[in-house]
Amino acid sequence: MSRTDLITELETERIAQELIAVEVVARLRGIDAQLKALRAGVALEGELAPLARTAAILCILRSAGEILSPTEVLLRLNAAGRDDDRQVVTATLKYLLSQNLVRRPSRGHYFAA
Repeated sequence: MSRTDLITELETERIAQELIAVEVVARLRGIDAQLKALRAGVALEGELAPLARTAAILCILRSAGEILSPTEVLLRLNAAGRDDDRQVVTATLKYLLSQNLVRRPSRGHYFAA
């Protein structure tokens, strides 16, 4: 095998391995996000169960200290023992937005006002 062929082969292998690495890093970031949401929800377990949905979502957003997506809110609600679903959480966030209780700095991202 010539050096040129070897270089081509190694470059091709490097590209393939780089794609695998990108996929692995993305998966790790997803796992980290899920763990973070679960830990935050577990910390609020017991506090959220007796609250109305709007109050529970506001509690999640206030305690987060960061901007959350509806999915992140839902994960934290579920981790705290509630059985809310994504559609209801999204509708509640829109309601809270209309009442000026939450802000939406960008599409699909919310924080407590």
